[in-house]
Amino acid sequence: MEGFLLTAGAYLGVMTHHIADLHTPVHVGSQLPIASVGYSTNAGFHSRVEADLDYTARTVESIKPYDPQPIDLTADTFLSIADWMYNEFYLKLPDIYGPPAPLNVRTDFFAGCVRSAARVTADVWATVFWMLSAKAITALSA
Repeated sequence: MEGFLLTAGAYLGVMTHHIADLHTPVHVGSQLPIASVGYSTNAGFHSRVEADLDYTARTVESIKPYDPQPIDLTADTFLSIADWMYNEFYLKLPDIYGPPAPLNVRTDFFAGCVRSAARVTADVWATVFWMLSAKAITALSA
């Protein structure tokens, strides 16, 4: 049982990391003209976006309790999240950074990323625990 729990814990840790990456706009696209957002390098812009996202994640007060929903733990589910993030956030980065939007606009923008990441993380964790519970009930009733 201990090995199984270690495997489940490792899976959840890796999934949580990937969910965070999927909700970082600069991780779902690479064709943004950097000069249009006032940066000379991709690395500098990437760091600025991650810093703004990190700041928002630490300060946003709009994350409310959420009832997790079952989620399909398939590649298609996570590809659809990446596609949504690309269209709803990545493509809008020039509107946020070039010329720079006011802080409240950037905060609202990144709060959407943070809220979505929190929901998807809760959904994945809950789904795994529901699956584990179902296996445990089946094993105990056998």
